[in-house]
Amino acid sequence: MLMMMAAPSAHAVIELTDFDFENAANAAIFNAGGDYPADSGQTTVLLHNQTFPGGNITILPTGGNLDGVLDLAGTQNINKNTIYCFVTGPINTTGTTDVKLSFDLMSTGNGGQFETLTLGYNTTSQSGPFTTFATITDLQTHSTYFNYNETNTPTLNLSNDGVPQSSTLYIQWCFSTTHGNNATGNDTRIDNIEFNAIPEPTTAIGGALAAVGLCWSQRRRLSVFRRARAA
Repeated sequence: MLMMMAAPSAHAVIELTDFDFENAANAAIFNAGGDYPADSGQTTVLLHNQTFPGGNITILPTGGNLDGVLDLAGTQNINKNTIYCFVTGPINTTGTTDVKLSFDLMSTGNGGQFETLTLGYNTTSQSGPFTTFATITDLQTHSTYFNYNETNTPTLNLSNDGVPQSSTLYIQWCFSTTHGNNATGNDTRIDNIEFNAIPEPTTAIGGALAAVGLCWSQRRRLSVFRRARAA
């Protein structure tokens, strides 16, 4: 029975961290040059602007899926063949398996918006260096919000990509275009960045044993109480 409780299943999925960009106060701090903390899960995880020039990466209060959204180069020109990056981390993935990333993305404009997203990881520092584990090249094909996930983009399963467990996992998001953004209104918008995972069997066993121990302790106390009353 204990092994059945410990076996990973679809019901065992846990949220590691999530960015939905709904916190207006934190958005204001980010837009002023600070970091944006995750909205749920591991809220010590931060979104940090790495190489976007000022004005090229902002959190807007509307236009997301729903409401708040991360807007990339929506109001400023970007250069072709130049890489612009931000980083999310540190994410604690220890004691888990099947770590997955998903996010919503919408691309609108006259063709000058970003075309390619390259994802990399580092397990010690947000400064890198980063090892690439996924490259997505169809960003401009989504004029309405599209959810990237493991099903349509298998490389978003970090565990299958060989990304190691770490208590300090950093993910780098790098965007580029071969055309350049030559007009205000070319937007790449990202929302609902989620990292999910499944606890490893040993972790689940530990939780099950703790629950069994608690039940045994409570039953023992009740038994002692009943004997005392009977006396």
